[in-house]
Order: sequence, then C-alpha cells, then structure tokens
Amino acid sequence: MSDAAAVVRHHRQNLRAGGLFVALDFDIGACRTEPRLPFIDEIIGWVSDAFRAAGASPHIGARLALILEQAGLQNVTTVGVQAYVPPYSRAGA
Repeated sequence: MSDAAAVVRHHRQNLRAGGLFVALDFDIGACRTEPRLPFIDEIIGWVSDAFRAAGASPHIGARLALILEQAGLQNVTTVGVQAYVPPYSRAGA
C-alpha cells in the first residue's frame, strides 16, 4: 500500500470520541532459525514475496508506531511478540 497512514486515517474516522484503535500486523523481519536452515530461508523469502505482491510490506511492524502517529493517533503503544520453538519441539515439525 502506498500510504499506510492514509489507510489508518480512513479507519480513524469511524472511531467515537475517546475510542481505541487497535492494529494487528505481521512482521516477518524477525523470522529465522538458529542455526540457519536454507529451506526455512527459502520459505521466508516466499512469504516476503507474497506480501510484496499483495502491495504490503513484510516488515511493517517496525514502522507501525510511526505510521499510527503520522495518521494522527495519540498515545501510541506497540508490542512485539515472537514465538520461539526449540528444535526438539513437535510444534516445529
């Protein structure tokens, strides 16, 4: 999207006075394996390419607070959450 702040401003119009704006985003920038696995690197590339093909940034999370502030929101707070899966976990299989 060419102007993320404009999108937020559009949605902000629907807030009541004192309303709360909550944005959930996906940022693939922190995705990796330790040690690096070429197949996972390739998958991360596919996901990043899919985001870009859809006109979205795969790394927007790092800029989310700035975008929300540029859209005129106040008292912006962001929280990053990253799950870690140990190599022996069945969740990573």
